[in-house]
Amino acid sequence: MAVNIFENIVSTKQQKTLLQYYEQQDDVIDSRPDVFSKTPIWDKTKNWPQHTLKEILDSVLDVQYEAETVLFYSSLTSFRLHVDSGEGNQSKLYKNILIPLWFDGPASTIIFKNKYYGASTRFGHSNVSPFTYNIPDKQGKMVAIEDIRELKDISTLNITQEQLDDLIL
Repeated sequence: MAVNIFENIVSTKQQKTLLQYYEQQDDVIDSRPDVFSKTPIWDKTKNWPQHTLKEILDSVLDVQYEAETVLFYSSLTSFRLHVDSGEGNQSKLYKNILIPLWFDGPASTIIFKNKYYGASTRFGHSNVSPFTYNIPDKQGKMVAIEDIRELKDISTLNITQEQLDDLIL
């Protein structure tokens, strides 16, 4: 698998435009205590700087392309090991492009040589419930909630009263 690294592709003006959009309140936001994301849909979502992103993509891609997913994302935790392969239609897959607009502290993306041709998925040594969620307390320490659905009934949470008092809810 060939990996191309491009440096200084995003201009300061483009970065500012994309970050301003990222910070703007709209209907494509997913905002939680540990993650904030926006997922505009290419050619469908209105009032997002698609033209700016297209300028950046056009500067690094030398073929016709169709954007499947656009994700503006920031998190207090990292992504679990996963595959960004859309629905797994290998005839349509081309590239995943990561454009860091800012980061705080060390950051990295690891790409493995292993091959996986199915639909997008996550990998791990054990099954992790899709309802497991980490929430920061008032000091910023992450507290694991085994089943986020239980937050509707706080009395059933398996945490101490002190941890409950410290949760940002």
